[in-house]
Amino acid sequence: MAGRSLLWVTCSLIVVVPFLLAVATGSAFHACNLQTCGGSIDVKTDTEIFGGNGQPLKWRSVNRLEHGPRSPGEPEYRCYEREIKNEPKSAVTDVVWQVANFYRRIIPGETTECEPTPALGSSAQKDGPIVYGATSTPAYQTRIWVPQEGWPGGSARYHILDPSAFVSGTKLELGGSIRFYSSADKGSVGTVRVTSTVDVLAGSEFRYTYKVEGKAAEPIQVQWGVLKDAAELRDSGRDFVLSPTVPLRMGKERTVLFVLSSKTSPKWGAGTIVIKDQKGGILAKGMVTSFGPSTGSIVEPE
Repeated sequence: MAGRSLLWVTCSLIVVVPFLLAVATGSAFHACNLQTCGGSIDVKTDTEIFGGNGQPLKWRSVNRLEHGPRSPGEPEYRCYEREIKNEPKSAVTDVVWQVANFYRRIIPGETTECEPTPALGSSAQKDGPIVYGATSTPAYQTRIWVPQEGWPGGSARYHILDPSAFVSGTKLELGGSIRFYSSADKGSVGTVRVTSTVDVLAGSEFRYTYKVEGKAAEPIQVQWGVLKDAAELRDSGRDFVLSPTVPLRMGKERTVLFVLSSKTSPKWGAGTIVIKDQKGGILAKGMVTSFGPSTGSIVEPE
């Protein structure tokens, strides 16, 4: 019951959070944009690796420098894009790009799928194949951009940030966006976007905000691992239910938002987002990044 009480207390603050952020924010680092994913690069700050023969797939990995350090100890802020293009008119199924944590059950013909994920710190490269269809034989060998220390999470430790590197009023945002299809029909497209924000407040306090937005041509299930805690989101067609917390009734945007504050230093990690259909079949998998307190649970249980 303690988690339920905490959630309703934090929910009561939601209506005033936008005003508070607008006043307190001195600088903001925003998460990658799905709409611009796959676009041209700035050769002064960005790099790309690409390959494939278009029979049927081409692939691309992009490393974009969004913000450089402004003070000693502050990490770089980068956006990593993983892109697959299906050039023929016919759809391909079961596209697995494990090194990029990228899976799509269906990519319609003449369609490009691009998934952006933000991260902190410098970069490195990692090799791995793309597999598609019923076979498990690697179809394309790839080399992609990843954070220098790898994607934290799972068995790896989370990256704990030095709070002294960020001035009061700074706002940092992580998260990710994923687009998916429930059939080979391009009209069956759906999107889910998750954002995790940390605001650096006065007195060594940090405000953590988590937001999930989504739309789909059919009811879906979305599973988002928020650091240690696996939060499950269901779209019933009207409302989102975020467990293990209580249901939150939302409007047309189909958005879930919850907030907590902590005086412990922030950490960030990477997790998997899984999109399922009504029967539990996996439509898509992707990777998102999240902030959270360096100690303690993020999503309070009921």
